[in-house]
Amino acid sequence: MPLSLESLKNGFVRYNKALAEKAKIEGRPVPKSFSARDIRRTVKNLMIDAGIEREPRNLLQSHAQTGVDIVHYERHEHLLEKRKSIRQYDALLDKILKGEEVILVDMDTYRQQKEVGLL
Repeated sequence: MPLSLESLKNGFVRYNKALAEKAKIEGRPVPKSFSARDIRRTVKNLMIDAGIEREPRNLLQSHAQTGVDIVHYERHEHLLEKRKSIRQYDALLDKILKGEEVILVDMDTYRQQKEVGLL
């Protein structure tokens, strides 16, 4: 059975509530809640760190895919690029999970560069 967007949202709401309740019981600060958008943004930043170029990143996140013909008839046109990008992303995640040293984007620096138009 497919997962609806509403049930995904509700899942995040329930998970955030559970984290908050656990933190309160344990006397810890309540963590900031997060959403699917936060995960999507994190994935985007990790793809940047993995060296995936802008166009494949956007294709993987369904950006720049407009028009009826592209959405419905050319879905597989960029399949090779998407597979290559996913392999790069997978390699970075594997390093992170193995505890290997990786250089990630410093988000404060990234935001500052974006504000002044360097990105």
